[in-house]
Amino acid sequence: MLPTPASVRERLAPSHAAVGIVLALALALGYAGAHQPKLTAVAVAAGVALFLAAQRPVALAVAAVPLTLVLRRLGLGGSVSVSDVVVATAALLALPAVRSTQELRRARTGLRSPALYLALLLPGLIAHPGGPAVLEWCHRLELTTGATLVGVWLVRENRHRLALRLLVVGCLIVAGSSIEFTLVHALHPAYPLGLHKNFAGAMLSIALLVLMAGNQLHEIPKRIRHPVEVIIALGLLATQSRGAMLALAFGIVAWLVRSGRTSRVGGGTRVLAVAIAIGVLGFAGYSVNQQVNDKLNSQTNSAGVRQRVETYTRTVVWRSSPITGAGLRYYNTGEFGPLAQAPNNVVDNELAESGDIGLAGFVLFQSGLMYALWRRGGVATLGLAVVLAHLLHGMFDIYWGAGTVSLTFVIVGMSLATNKSSGVSEA
Repeated sequence: MLPTPASVRERLAPSHAAVGIVLALALALGYAGAHQPKLTAVAVAAGVALFLAAQRPVALAVAAVPLTLVLRRLGLGGSVSVSDVVVATAALLALPAVRSTQELRRARTGLRSPALYLALLLPGLIAHPGGPAVLEWCHRLELTTGATLVGVWLVRENRHRLALRLLVVGCLIVAGSSIEFTLVHALHPAYPLGLHKNFAGAMLSIALLVLMAGNQLHEIPKRIRHPVEVIIALGLLATQSRGAMLALAFGIVAWLVRSGRTSRVGGGTRVLAVAIAIGVLGFAGYSVNQQVNDKLNSQTNSAGVRQRVETYTRTVVWRSSPITGAGLRYYNTGEFGPLAQAPNNVVDNELAESGDIGLAGFVLFQSGLMYALWRRGGVATLGLAVVLAHLLHGMFDIYWGAGTVSLTFVIVGMSLATNKSSGVSEA
């Protein structure tokens, strides 16, 4: 028996309690918006995210990819960002969704390699316990294993194309803001949308590698892709992030060498990739030469300060505990003086934080991951290029940063979870 219109209206009519709750929330948000607009914006965004996750949980994984650009801190020692929270939540939702799937089996190397590294951090964590150190260990678990699971889930649900396209849109906005910033500020390094120039440069370099080497994953047509690549490359130049430029060039070389003649990479794509690599290498070389030859400010400029910090890290911090290190995030304890800052070289960082054991774990972690990606070939070449690029960038800037690491490992998860037999089409 079909329900009558009256009964349908009665069933759909909201209860008085529901109406009261909605009105109370609206009044609360209105009051908060007048006094704390930023907090209100975060609350509204969180509400929208929870609604989307309730409707279709993978939507949170899709949002996590472009949100790697959002580094607004949420407290908890200053190390947890919006990006971290979204990626961690998406990873927890991904666990039951990808369990016992063929995508997860393909990506198992991408999960075993960071697990070995995290296990070898434990001796240092035991020797130097504390809340900040434990939080940082969990942070690295989220940045690597958690982000990889998000990438696997996106492939499983066939939402990786949408996620990467949204990332490209976000990076296009960052690139446009970078170009505007440097033009308005007399060609000074760009700090777009409040982002640090090195972070912006690193994210733009990853986006360029995704555009060039990952066409099978994002499937953006060439007529759109090439102009976008040029704009993002100009945005990267505007940041004047030398480490990001060198990383991009290295990633492009790795991609071209590994793809070789086995993939259908169009001649125009190769020419543009080589042109961008030469351009950013030339600019980076010029910038480095200018700073090295700046004798007047050799102790206070970026190169001089970094050299002093790295020397102090190796000669003082590491030598204080060479086997297990001085502890994760030791530079926040205040025990080693003003030069105990986060090292800009990942080798020095691993030695200082977790000693020889931690560095051995990091080497095994990176080499195992690169071997798996190289051996897989095909679409995994994108993951290889991004991992190599980020590793080189970590020789000049902080490696363990939110956003850059999580995006790198989301791409690793996508690259490994995609069918092994798939080739890379770049027509």
